[in-house]
Amino acid sequence: MESTMESHSADMLSKLRSQREAGLFCDITLRTNGRPYLAHRAVLAAVSDHFQEIFTEMDSSMKADIDLTGKNRWLEAKVTLENITALALRQFRGWIWT
Repeated sequence: MESTMESHSADMLSKLRSQREAGLFCDITLRTNGRPYLAHRAVLAAVSDHFQEIFTEMDSSMKADIDLTGKNRWLEAKVTLENITALALRQFRGWIWT
């Protein structure tokens, strides 16, 4: 049973990664230094309490675009994200979907 669960988990993450890479079902854009990175809110929230808090505070009328460079304020300064480099964001996204 354990190997079936591991296989299912690995298969699901592989499919989520493929969907993100193809831009399928992505519902949030993370930006750093002007470069967009598509992602799935549910996956980000599942691995990060910080993102879960941000998405919980968002309502459907708010834009689904978060700037992580620290240059812009988001949600009328209700949420401030620390500076994130493009490399760090790519590594974070790679880790999440593996």
